Amino acid sequence: MDSNIKVSVIVPTHNRAHTIRRCLDSALGQTISPYEVIVVDDASTDDTTSVVKSISDERLRLITMPSNKGAQAARNVGIKNAKGDHIAFLDSDDEWVPEKLEWQIKEIARMEKPCVIHGAGWIYKEQENTREIFAMPRLNGFVYKELLAHPGPLYPCILVPKKNLAEIGFLDEKTPSYQEWDTSIALAKQLDFVFIDKPLMIYHVHGGDTISKNRVKEAEGWQYIVEKYSAEILKNVGNKVLAQHYSQIATFYLEAGERQRACKFSDLAYINNRVDGRLLGRAILALSGGNFFPIAHQVWRRMKSLGLVTFDRLGGKI
Repeated sequence: MDSNIKVSVIVPTHNRAHTIRRCLDSALGQTISPYEVIVVDDASTDDTTSVVKSISDERLRLITMPSNKGAQAARNVGIKNAKGDHIAFLDSDDEWVPEKLEWQIKEIARMEKPCVIHGAGWIYKEQENTREIFAMPRLNGFVYKELLAHPGPLYPCILVPKKNLAEIGFLDEKTPSYQEWDTSIALAKQLDFVFIDKPLMIYHVHGGDTISKNRVKEAEGWQYIVEKYSAEILKNVGNKVLAQHYSQIATFYLEAGERQRACKFSDLAYINNRVDGRLLGRAILALSGGNFFPIAHQVWRRMKSLGLVTFDRLGGKI
């Protein structure tokens, strides 16, 4: 194992006084010690900084932001201040398993070249007191096309060379959600990915406000990434995948009650994939709310107006 690998752990946080100690204990208690753990406090208004300062450990560093800029900006501050050669991310309401860094560092030594090392995770539902495997994509090798087609690993599951984060221009601070997906796409142009088939982290689902519970933000994040990489998606994986992305965005907007925006992306899905009846069926079912036939007629008329009538019945080609 390469003992010369220095891992800087970046922990962005905002108003996480009740979870930050658990998070930091898991980072500082790794079976192979991180070189440093950098907490970037994104202008918390609770006791987060006090909790961090109460932990006596020479590996722990605290950086406070003068105003709230968001998690991506906080991560960038951490990366730019890091002294290690590899970066690992940990969200302040989650935790790592004790062997997380050890397993990843072993993979770096085995590969003998720079890679993105990632793996699976646990999802812990606090209200139910249950834990189950958090399904992650098994990405190995050159995975650029795969990442253009679907989201990749979560931030707490990856380990990446710092220099490659600098080479991609650091993290995109405008990304509303699915931020690690955007980062993974950019990294996949430069680096192979290596999947460790073990849970590396524990993702806590709690009663607080999280991105996963905000369908509008989820839709806007997916939309941002698809629009950012639309030319690359068309070039590398084709218009059918682009249509699937648009259909997913439409579904998120429908679930959020944003019907106008949902219709826009349903239209784009049809335009990019005229012969897939499943997309039409999915949209009609989502829009109908149990009132199938009136909505089906509306969608049919909409398709006719767009010149997209390629079905004589749902899912059947003329």
